[in-house]
Amino acid sequence: MMLPRHRTHTARRAQVHDLIVRTGTPFSKRFRHGLWLAFFPLLAVQAIPSSAQSPAPAKVDTTAPGTKLIILGTAGGPPLRRERSEPANLVQIGGRSYLFDAGLGTVRRLLDAGIRPETISTVFITHHHPDHDIDLAALIANDVFAHPWYPGLGPWRIYGPPGTQEMVAAALSYIAIPMGVFHAEGLDGKGGEAPTKASGAPWTSYLADSGAAQWFIAENLVAEGLVFSDDKVRVYAARNNHYALLPADRDNSSMISYSYRIETADKTIVFTGDTGASPAVARLAKGADIIVSEVMNPQKTIAGLKMLAQQNHWSPAELQHAIDHMLAEHMTPQQVGRLATEAGARSVVLSHFVPGLPDGSDSAEDVAGVKKTFSGNVSAAHDLAIY
Repeated sequence: MMLPRHRTHTARRAQVHDLIVRTGTPFSKRFRHGLWLAFFPLLAVQAIPSSAQSPAPAKVDTTAPGTKLIILGTAGGPPLRRERSEPANLVQIGGRSYLFDAGLGTVRRLLDAGIRPETISTVFITHHHPDHDIDLAALIANDVFAHPWYPGLGPWRIYGPPGTQEMVAAALSYIAIPMGVFHAEGLDGKGGEAPTKASGAPWTSYLADSGAAQWFIAENLVAEGLVFSDDKVRVYAARNNHYALLPADRDNSSMISYSYRIETADKTIVFTGDTGASPAVARLAKGADIIVSEVMNPQKTIAGLKMLAQQNHWSPAELQHAIDHMLAEHMTPQQVGRLATEAGARSVVLSHFVPGLPDGSDSAEDVAGVKKTFSGNVSAAHDLAIY
């Protein structure tokens, strides 16, 4: 549940007091950005067994009828994992693809699944944390390069919270430099001849000359409810509480994290994105066939945070703030199960594993934890799993 912005940090903590071991220290007013980058040493020192290699490519039959869900990436980030890519999910219906989130590794996982990235035309971003949107730039870059070579590619539509339009514009500006050089060499698929006229650096006019900016239509979503529909799907968005602990003394109106519900003729799928326990997400998930949910193993996560606090000389308040964030703005296995039970969902697919240990030991514990509060089917996804 999103807490009122006028509430103090101390009042907000009451929401999660039953989950937090009190230290008696003041609540920190700042959160260490890059928390999961700090988790990287914890993960790196553990040997990765041979069984934890990247999964074999799973080729998707794009001609088969019905709705397919492909879990492209399953790691909670942003630290990189050899055995898991970062969060991304693809819903495919009769060859048409809808992408939900684009964490690092999404482009490679699409190719592993036998799907050309440029054939995607609709993207939904849950929130602007790097493990959920950093590969959007790579997807845009690939499409800019592919556009002249594949006539008939339509425009991309990219939906997400405030900041999405700005991110797409920034990605295009970044991409214009290497593509401008390609264009100056006549290697960008526009006839094979270098331009006869040029002034200034080759990338200064690339976006205008190529029309690439018109190939991407981005929308900042500021309202909940139905956000997209076509002849195949309807997509609904609901604000979750992943940013519930933001400081109350600042303007947080642009800080929005969404969960999405996609309805097709034969299946309803809900993507929680990152969130703590949220009545809004439970309402969004009513009667869903599949809830694709994040999950956070509290014991292993808190143990890792305590180790990091010792290694990096965090103050007690900083450690407590990190713990508060994880317990209030992510879901434990039991909370995932209660969400699914309240929603009357048929099944749960776990993803975005935190801390996501290389040997996968926490995945089995997560499944068992969900089953304590949910009687339906529960599975732990691996990269390229198909449902």
